[in-house]
Amino acid sequence: MRTLSTGILSTILIFNASVASATGSIDFPWNFDVGRQANLVINSPGTPTTSLTDPVVVNANFGYVLGGANTISGAVSGRAFIADTFAQPSIVSVGVSFSLTNISTVAAVIPALNLDVNANFGRTIGTDPGGTVGNTLVATLSAATSNTTALSQFIYTYTDTVDDDPPEVSFSPETQGGFTWTGTYSANDLAVGLAGSSILVQPGDSLAILVSLTGSATAFSFLGVPGYSSFTDFGNTAQLSMTMAPGFAVTSFAPLDWITLTPVPEPSAAALLFLGLLALLIMRYRRSHSVYDA
Repeated sequence: MRTLSTGILSTILIFNASVASATGSIDFPWNFDVGRQANLVINSPGTPTTSLTDPVVVNANFGYVLGGANTISGAVSGRAFIADTFAQPSIVSVGVSFSLTNISTVAAVIPALNLDVNANFGRTIGTDPGGTVGNTLVATLSAATSNTTALSQFIYTYTDTVDDDPPEVSFSPETQGGFTWTGTYSANDLAVGLAGSSILVQPGDSLAILVSLTGSATAFSFLGVPGYSSFTDFGNTAQLSMTMAPGFAVTSFAPLDWITLTPVPEPSAAALLFLGLLALLIMRYRRSHSVYDA
């Protein structure tokens, strides 16, 4: 059986914070570009073996079989498809990874890290009593520092054969370190969210974020009878998103649209807001006392 090595996108982001204001920015020096890499390999019956590497985006599309990953949007996608093949599945595996190093003198608390996974499954089953079809999807979101490791992942499986027994559908989640999962699944679709919160990154420490998805489709007949096919489609994308610690901004040679910034008021803006509120309170006080004196 041919296997597919996981395509991993990696990049290095740097925290740079100001002690005086307890805020900061994320700088991406150009010399860290070499740590940013995207890999994608596809092996599937009837599809040429393909290996791609790129620092930002990878895509491979062979019609029914495809895969892609994007460090700008934080999206990964793929589709495994197989039809009338003896005991050889179609496997697509993609992923993104990031390493964020806090070089500031203040700790950063990441409020939210999320991975939303949407997938569709389909199959046709023939008349051969020895035939079978199946789908598998494995998704993982993990975050690790030097002191902690947390993850949320699931394994979805579907198996059906030509017999009187009903199809077998299972969903096995696993969580560690306070991460969670929510969502629904059925024989034909899946919508699951993997999430973590309050991730602490101390000064000088690094946060490693990993997203990995592997989908497979199996369809074969022991007697070689046609009519068997299966697909596992997460081409609707699995989307990574993160809310940045308050006051941290993002600068990079390429956008990082999957990161949402949380601004803090500038000192001047906060002062103006305070003065405005104070003026309103004084006006209200004077009006109330002028009515009382009258």
